[in-house]
Amino acid sequence: MSTSTGMGPLGGNSADSMRRSMSLPRGSDLSPGETFSAELEGDSVVLTELEGGARRSVPVSGMRPLDVTVSDRGDLAIVADPGDGRGQVVGRLEQDGTFHQVARSHGASSPELSADGSQLTWLSLFEVQKAGPDGPVKLASLENPGDSSQFDAAGRLVVRSDKDPWGTGFKVPHYTVVDAQGAVQKIQDVAAAEEFGAPVRAPLEGVFGKLFKGATPQQAAQAVDLFGYRTPAFRGQSPSQDRTVFWVPPGGPGEAFGLYRIHSGQSGPEPALSPSMAEALGSRKVSRAEWQPGERRAAVLFGGFGGRLAVVDFQGSAHLLAGEPAGGDRPKAISWSPDGRWLALEMKEGERLAVHLYDPEAMRSWPLVSQGEIQGWKDGRLQVLVDGRIQELTPGPLDLERGRDYLTGGRTNPPGRIESGPEGVKIGGVRLPVRKNRNS
Repeated sequence: MSTSTGMGPLGGNSADSMRRSMSLPRGSDLSPGETFSAELEGDSVVLTELEGGARRSVPVSGMRPLDVTVSDRGDLAIVADPGDGRGQVVGRLEQDGTFHQVARSHGASSPELSADGSQLTWLSLFEVQKAGPDGPVKLASLENPGDSSQFDAAGRLVVRSDKDPWGTGFKVPHYTVVDAQGAVQKIQDVAAAEEFGAPVRAPLEGVFGKLFKGATPQQAAQAVDLFGYRTPAFRGQSPSQDRTVFWVPPGGPGEAFGLYRIHSGQSGPEPALSPSMAEALGSRKVSRAEWQPGERRAAVLFGGFGGRLAVVDFQGSAHLLAGEPAGGDRPKAISWSPDGRWLALEMKEGERLAVHLYDPEAMRSWPLVSQGEIQGWKDGRLQVLVDGRIQELTPGPLDLERGRDYLTGGRTNPPGRIESGPEGVKIGGVRLPVRKNRNS
């Protein structure tokens, strides 16, 4: 299978013919060279010779025709429903009404004959089928279910799939070109796709506009300029929905990809990470975004094997944390403090989960608990489950004044006497072991 960003020029007459053919409703067809047209009327096919205007009606006996195709020689083929509940039939239709079945399957649609009538193809959901000497043969697989198809003047089959990414209400035509050997070529260039006649850019701008609440038409247009057909695979909107981080999967050579940010009323979308950070992340997929209270920053989890976590600042900076975060399934495994001052997260350290603390102002992190699970925040303290018991820890670097709170779990009462002995030091019931000097 081969892919490309374009299919080469269609040529003037060929482009006009393809536009007319692809815009016809189901049940109508133009031959590739526009010598004949065919149209369903009740239980018959009306065949028209376009140059002289001669018409004739071909009956379809015992079946309800669903779609029709015609070659430049006047050959006909149809998809029909026999009415027995066993699926559609595909076959050639002689001009005297004789039907030659070549295939039977559920979901068959859009039959197409090549210009000389030698090739008969049809769509079957995610596949392109063709008539072979011994029955149907799969010609190609499609990324999206096919809706319509048409042979071009060069003998290539152009398949159109109308896709509504993200369910925004904007259907975007996607085109795939299949040659006689089954090689697949996706049309990924928006301007090239619009050569087939249907609007592509306008519905894509509609999709981007609906994806990012508050985005301006200019921002939606800029998104199409940057990404074309490649709509986001992940979108994380802030609670107020006026800013978004989104991930666009890798495209072809030279195409933009990675993590982006967009803020209503400002410019963008723009890259959320530096080129070196994007290179370090590679093609890892984004699976989660946790917003800092106040929405200045978002903690973005790149999941999967060897996951990473980046903190994106909407004022321009970003930081890629070292180590592998564990917070894929547990909501509290990545947790901002209620005032947004700290970010607590669970990190994988071998078989253990260690709790780390990140300071977004200093853009640095450090281990807080060697083994534990985050339970949330209470009164400005981080609750961590350690050995079956919840500890409350005061976040931040320690000084002499806050050291007592950190050691005692934030008790409001004085810790009590300080006692020392050969086994260690006790502060209000908390024993701190003393490492013995090996030389003593």
